[in-house]
Amino acid sequence: MKGFYIFCDESLKKGKYYSNFYGRVLIDKSEFEKVKNAITSKVQDLQIENSELKWGNVNTYKLQQYKEVVDVFFEFVKANVVKVRIMFTDNRFIAKNLTKEHHENQYHILYYHFLKLAFGLKYIVSDVPIDLEIFFDKLPDSDKKNHQFKNYIYGIQFLPEFSGLSINIKKDSIYEVDSRADA
Repeated sequence: MKGFYIFCDESLKKGKYYSNFYGRVLIDKSEFEKVKNAITSKVQDLQIENSELKWGNVNTYKLQQYKEVVDVFFEFVKANVVKVRIMFTDNRFIAKNLTKEHHENQYHILYYHFLKLAFGLKYIVSDVPIDLEIFFDKLPDSDKKNHQFKNYIYGIQFLPEFSGLSINIKKDSIYEVDSRADA
């Protein structure tokens, strides 16, 4: 069975011009160890001690180290081994006619549509089933709302635009991880 890992992270901070940054990385499962080992090796070579690489942690002394790690990552992007998608909202445009429910579920709604559309999953052609495992950073809402969200993610494969495709998302293949603890 062919498969992909999709790693998701976000920053919900409201900036002056842009907000709600959502990022996704798609990696073929057969390539994952190679990518992970190369990045881990670079981090170890540079003796970077933070468990999570964040641009917010960069200072004059660490800038070159961070750039070197990012360069390793983007070599995989350039080689088409890793696919990256980033979405954000532009604060110049204010959504109109949103309900209270839309505002309360903004995080999950944006995440859902971004995941559904970001990698063109509905255009994948394969003779064998394609297994997706999805890793979200710890979801910042109630267990009930997060469970409902994961059910929507699971249901993507049953949407009309995915009928006849070999996309397979198992309920137990939708994970929450703490990027600070598991990095």
